[in-house]
Amino acid sequence: MLAEDDQQAMSKVYEEITEVLGSFYTENDEAKKEEVKTEADADSPAEQEPQAIDDIRTVGAFANETLIDGVKELEILITMRNPMKIDEFGEFSDKLASALATYTITSSEEAASIRVESLTGFRANCFITCSGNKIKTSAEEHLQKRLMYKNFDMGKRAKWFADNCVDPNIRLLARILSDFKVRFNGFLGMSQWAVELLAHYSMSTFDEAGNPSILPVPSALKRSLMLLSSGFFLPGSAGIRDPAERDGRSVHNSFSKLEMDNICCAAQSLLRILMQGGGRKVFGLEDSTGLLEEMQVINDVVVQPSVQCYVHNEETTPDPVAAEGAAPVKMEA
Repeated sequence: MLAEDDQQAMSKVYEEITEVLGSFYTENDEAKKEEVKTEADADSPAEQEPQAIDDIRTVGAFANETLIDGVKELEILITMRNPMKIDEFGEFSDKLASALATYTITSSEEAASIRVESLTGFRANCFITCSGNKIKTSAEEHLQKRLMYKNFDMGKRAKWFADNCVDPNIRLLARILSDFKVRFNGFLGMSQWAVELLAHYSMSTFDEAGNPSILPVPSALKRSLMLLSSGFFLPGSAGIRDPAERDGRSVHNSFSKLEMDNICCAAQSLLRILMQGGGRKVFGLEDSTGLLEEMQVINDVVVQPSVQCYVHNEETTPDPVAAEGAAPVKMEA
């Protein structure tokens, strides 16, 4: 679980950013409204409102309380009233940098985000978006639609998690799986959102009458590893439907085939070690160096790690020298 000192430090970063952003766009007086009205397209059926910040909130693992100790990064979603223009994005970043002089500010137009880093190493990624209906009205001079939709989905995910993952054991299981992701390279391909959805899926159960209940954490952890070991996140598997996606795609569709294979292999190896009594190594209470890469002997039982089966075939281009040396083919009528 995130240390209390780190929790307070990250909350302080969020509060300072929120306080600074609260002073932006406060000059919306009559002159500003008249300027916006003049610049608006004459053919537009509705007058565009002056730009403003409608909402600032934390999203991701920090908001869902699934951060683990050692992580010093939080995510902030900034919802604008209108789609932000590319020029306005640069001015927004420069204004934030001047207001937060003790922080290092870097902006990325390719991700529609601004990164704020403190002197102590705590980072806040601020993602820019606006309401879904306003995103549809964006043009070429605005930030890309796909980026604003992607950032907009972060807010939907945070809301879904807050509504459906009330039980603290779900957050506990998500932190355990997040720890696996940090300690074992095989789980690196899993996104934090996939980890949280897997924790919710593994903890939830229903009786014959359809009444929901929550499994104990040990049973849910074993269930999550069994699911991953069986190919739950492999190509062709239904997996877990992403509740934030409009087309209902599975959460693992964004993983590469190599990442899917690594996740499955890592889960198989961990499950074997766990079932043979190697829980202290699995949870990091004993040295777990090379746990998923080397043969392990646990209680006189030899445990072999799973081996990847996916092979990436690169396209080969013909050798131009060999092509030139080939005899020409004569075509006759």
